[in-house]
Amino acid sequence: MAVLSLRCYTCDNYLSPPCGPDFRAYQFDAKPCSDVGGIPQICGKQVQPPLEGGWEGIIRSCYTPGTIPGLNTSNGCHYFHSESGNFTTALYCFCDTDNCNHATRTLGNRSTLTSLLFFVFSFVLIHLS
Repeated sequence: MAVLSLRCYTCDNYLSPPCGPDFRAYQFDAKPCSDVGGIPQICGKQVQPPLEGGWEGIIRSCYTPGTIPGLNTSNGCHYFHSESGNFTTALYCFCDTDNCNHATRTLGNRSTLTSLLFFVFSFVLIHLS
């Protein structure tokens, strides 16, 4: 009996702008994900904070749970902040059904995201002072 792999969109809007906030699924084929070390991969979407000009980095891919220590990979969206290396803050959304990482908006209210990012950056600045 053959086991079918989960299929996820894999792209980033730096190299392919249609992968961005206004995702155009018709321009991409979902790719099969594989098991890594016996661990099944899940679909994910990473949204990086907007840059000064408003551009926000978006990556859609297959993810292996447990590869980023401390990152919650349960279904749904989770903010992640790492102070190691180059202070990383991003929103990660995970799901486990075919083509589920297509969502164009991960939050219904952009002001919520902006407020949260402001809080995180303020927290970091206070602790660096």
